Amino acid sequence: MNTVFNNNTPVLDLGNGTALISIANFFKPIVDDLSDFGRIAGASVINSVYALGGKPLSARAILGWPADQFSLEDANQIMKGARVICSEAGIILSDQHQINAAELVFGLAVNGLINSDELVQHSNAISGCRLYLTKPLGLGILATAKVKGLLTPEDSDLMLKSMLTLNKLGQTWSQIKGVKTMTEVTSIGLLGHLIDICEKSGLSAVIDFKSVPTIHSIMYYVSKNCCPPDSLKNWKNYKDKVSLLTEKQKQILADPEIGGGLLVVVADEGVDEFESLLSSNKISARSFGWLREPNGGELIQVIPD
Repeated sequence: MNTVFNNNTPVLDLGNGTALISIANFFKPIVDDLSDFGRIAGASVINSVYALGGKPLSARAILGWPADQFSLEDANQIMKGARVICSEAGIILSDQHQINAAELVFGLAVNGLINSDELVQHSNAISGCRLYLTKPLGLGILATAKVKGLLTPEDSDLMLKSMLTLNKLGQTWSQIKGVKTMTEVTSIGLLGHLIDICEKSGLSAVIDFKSVPTIHSIMYYVSKNCCPPDSLKNWKNYKDKVSLLTEKQKQILADPEIGGGLLVVVADEGVDEFESLLSSNKISARSFGWLREPNGGELIQVIPD
């Protein structure tokens, strides 16, 4: 049995045609309701298994909390939310590991299984592949607006629904021959994940900014200076690899997502089947860019809106 790091996630080849995916992560609260916090944190880790095309099998909870500030009932509320999202994924939350911590954090350690020949890898992308995103960008901006007290009730509900939507179809899409790779859009933003794919596959990318799916009210919150601090850090980390952008484009494309959608890279041979599954599952997503051979310019070229 060999362990490889696939898309920075440890995967154990079991030697029988299957591979074990092992993922652990934890988060600070971004919503007031502790049950919702448990659901959001749990969904984010489970989605990391779906992003590799795997099927989640089991989960353990990781809970850190200052005992002088939070009660056992608070901890139970977080666990209640985590059990709900685990049940939705068809897995059992077996137990929890608790530690005394300076601040509240919660997450899961999740194991999943996948057929070895269906494991998606970033190095598998080829020139001409189209780019799709299954959730609109802007969740980090909405979360910042909530902290500032600027988020409307309607957008608060939208944010929660998006963060709690499991990317279950990743397990199906990995079986489509034309789907070359996938990844969940997380804290490093869409650009960070796309750069990783390009570097590992030896390609560059073009983004048509006007086709990038974004939350409908996102520009209102951008105008109110609801840019998360991490989006600025993200941009500094990879700005030399991206064409000149406006401030609006930087904030959206580098937005640190929590519970983001899947960035799916699809070759021509798989486009019809992939888009058919999008339509039948009522996912509104269209291609917003493509991969190409490097041309000596920036790794990521963004077409202005």
